[in-house]
Amino acid sequence: MSRTERAQTSTDMLQLLGLTYDKNSSTINLFQRFEETVAETFDLPEANAIRSAMQVMSQAHIEQKRKDGGLYIEHPIDVALRVIEILEHPNADAVIAAIFHDTIEDQSKKFLELSDIEIDPDVPNEVQALQTLRERYGEEVGRLVSGLSNPDFREELAQQGITPDKPEYSKRKRELYAEHVAKIIQDPTLCIIKYSDFSQNGLDLSGLPNGEEKKDLCRKYRPVIDLFRSRISDETSPLDTNKQPSMLLELDESAEYIDEYLAA
Repeated sequence: MSRTERAQTSTDMLQLLGLTYDKNSSTINLFQRFEETVAETFDLPEANAIRSAMQVMSQAHIEQKRKDGGLYIEHPIDVALRVIEILEHPNADAVIAAIFHDTIEDQSKKFLELSDIEIDPDVPNEVQALQTLRERYGEEVGRLVSGLSNPDFREELAQQGITPDKPEYSKRKRELYAEHVAKIIQDPTLCIIKYSDFSQNGLDLSGLPNGEEKKDLCRKYRPVIDLFRSRISDETSPLDTNKQPSMLLELDESAEYIDEYLAA
């Protein structure tokens, strides 16, 4: 398949979902670049599996927007591209997990509908969707996506008697998030994917409008920066990457910005 044909495959898929060059040129160009990168990096069966994941994810999330108003579907493709860039030996399972890293948590019912299987009303959608993901894309993809999915922090706090009206609620929720990140990034592959996700969400806060929401995000992400610093520098359990210097620099620059912002 030629480069032009690969790009056309991505373009056709997005146009069927209602995107046009007039309004969504940046999204279409991103998907074309991703598809070309995949074709240049992986063999045909792996590239086809990644392309399948891209198409399913896009259909599942096409109506979802990010806080900045942009299309959500750009985010997992950005994360997957970053995973390919960071890994010294890119593997298809990690890329597919990056594509689906929010799907089971946020769009499990839509994923099941797109999988064309009968939804069991007695099984939680998220449980059934994760099992379907394993069956369609393999046990390793299922393991990675399961690790990347956030626990229900609100439910955990409720079990501790800490409800949103309690003054300690926000602080404890941030602590649970940090504990979750600290646990999963011990796995080298999960660390690379989570870092790629975090670099999209937590390391570029300068463009957000100043205010309490931005301060809350700074307080949430600042401890996690230190967790990543420590893990990336850990030579006893090395990551499959030679990008440590640039990753650490990115973390340092973000930490400096957050520290200055919260001190102002």
